[in-house]
Amino acid sequence: MGLRYVHWHRHARSYVGIVVAVIVALVAAPLEPASAQAPGGSVVEVQRAPATECYQGLGLPVLPISDGQCPSGSKPRVTESYAWGGTVAGDSVWYGTYPNALCSNMTAFSGPFAAVGVEFPFPFETDEVACEFDTAVDPPFPGTAGDARTTALYEYQWKTDTLINRTPSMEESPDWYTIVGIRAMGAINGVVIAAGIGPALGDGSQSTEPGVHLYAFDSRSKQLIGQQVYEQWNNVKGFLKYKGVLYMAVGLTEPLPREQCSCDGEAHGQIVSLGSPTLDNPLPAVDAVPSVGNTGQNPAYMAIYKGRMALSEYQGGGTVPALGRLLASRVRGIPRP
Repeated sequence: MGLRYVHWHRHARSYVGIVVAVIVALVAAPLEPASAQAPGGSVVEVQRAPATECYQGLGLPVLPISDGQCPSGSKPRVTESYAWGGTVAGDSVWYGTYPNALCSNMTAFSGPFAAVGVEFPFPFETDEVACEFDTAVDPPFPGTAGDARTTALYEYQWKTDTLINRTPSMEESPDWYTIVGIRAMGAINGVVIAAGIGPALGDGSQSTEPGVHLYAFDSRSKQLIGQQVYEQWNNVKGFLKYKGVLYMAVGLTEPLPREQCSCDGEAHGQIVSLGSPTLDNPLPAVDAVPSVGNTGQNPAYMAIYKGRMALSEYQGGGTVPALGRLLASRVRGIPRP
């Protein structure tokens, strides 16, 4: 293993207290309009997700929407509820969506609910949201993922204030229509890489069915130039570009022994190197992605600080109860595999 980690967890309780305080403040604060002032200028709304279908009620078929209008007895439903992974390439921002994120996220907590004798998920609706889970009629995804919809990919060109849908067609990528969200994106050498995941397993974590799906696009031609499924991973969170190499934070489908991790138990996450992708070779082979560091829980966000890799971790896997931690490499520079 190229990286070992120093744990920054002595002040974990303080971090939790700060996070809770921030959440309470955000919940209590009124929503600001899109034109509100922000440091460095004003916030400008460049896209608002449109309604994509017509909702009739729990356990009833979804109807098609026409010019934003729905038939009598149904109402418009916005399914693109979450802009998830994103990256900058040239003069554009690329980002993917996580449709009906609230409902899909809830399916991850069936395990903890079952542990206390509560059967979950169960369908519900309010004035703002409806989650049908396994009562949905003819959904694109089966079982408790019945609220999931096809993930969209967008490119926003800020110089011309233009938003373009870059979602691959079924002919270009049948695999795209098996994922429920683009959770992370990165860009390097004119290649834009989108990382998608499948439906949650419902085991009490954010891990999904085995496989992280990577899609590579040419940032100039906008064409899909590569795609691959990596079944050794079951989650993905972030990318980091450093000295011409692209790194990615992933969860492991099968944990590694304690001996291969500077953590308190098995390794359930990794920082891996995708090398230096090019237009001719945008994605590495499944068996050619080296690890530069293993983590006890799922790794999340990475940054370089004074030549060291720093990263956060969150509890999304593992058998040892733990708070999310902050970690840092003990050595300067990231070893090239």
